[in-house]
Amino acid sequence: MKRLPTVEAAIKEIEVLQNFVDLANNHPEKRLFDKALKYYAFTGSLKETTKMINDQRENHDLPPIDEHIVRDAILSKPEKPLHKLLRSHYMIKTRPLRNR
Repeated sequence: MKRLPTVEAAIKEIEVLQNFVDLANNHPEKRLFDKALKYYAFTGSLKETTKMINDQRENHDLPPIDEHIVRDAILSKPEKPLHKLLRSHYMIKTRPLRNR
C-alpha cells in the first residue's frame, strides 16, 4: 500500500476488489475465450495464461495455442463486466509499450 486512504476510500476500494474477485471466481470456462479471460484474471500474465491453457489442451490431445490468441481475446470488444475490467487493466498495463 502506497498510502493510507481514508476510511470511505478504503471501503469503496474493498467493494471494487470484492466485485472483481466474485466476477473472476464465477466466470464460466465453457469456451477457449472464457478460459483465457478467467485465467488471465488469476495470473495477470499472457505467458502464464497461455501455459495453463496449453497444459489443459495437452491432456485432451489438442494443439497448443499462441499468446496472440489470449491477447486478442482480451483486446476484443468487452461483452461482460469481467472482460471490461481485464481489457481496461491490460490497456493501462501496456500503455508504455504502445506509446513508443
